[in-house]
Amino acid sequence: MNKKTPSHKPPTIAELAKELAISTRRVSQLKEVGMPVHSLEAARDWRTRQVEGDDTSAALRKERIRLVRLQSEKAELELSIRRGEFISRQENEESDAGIAQALSAMLRSYEKEIPQLCLGLPLSESRKLVEMKSRELQTKLSDHQSEYWRQHPLEQLSTRQK
Repeated sequence: MNKKTPSHKPPTIAELAKELAISTRRVSQLKEVGMPVHSLEAARDWRTRQVEGDDTSAALRKERIRLVRLQSEKAELELSIRRGEFISRQENEESDAGIAQALSAMLRSYEKEIPQLCLGLPLSESRKLVEMKSRELQTKLSDHQSEYWRQHPLEQLSTRQK
């Protein structure tokens, strides 16, 4: 006995367009990007997944966007390194250590100098002298042309990169 299974003809583009409430042109466009057209149910399911974001192509697009952003950030970082606008963590830590050492050395010299200068002075005069020396130290630190900054590790680094 030879039973024939009923043949189901796939819907036409016009039938799909009518059932999906879209134009025939849109059906053709969606077919080009992967919408199945062999059955109305398959086409509906595919469109539902697209709208709900359940489609792997949406996840793939997000990953591609993420990759492009990361590549852009990497390129910007590499460019800043080439321009000398970036220092490594190690260079930064060395710079901080250099600042701390220089500041400590300045403070130690003032600790020795100030008591000798204040010897025999009245308290009000001693305070004025301490304030003056404190401002002197602040000026040295804020003047980027001072000897302190010329010997600073960051300045030496930027001089090497030029």
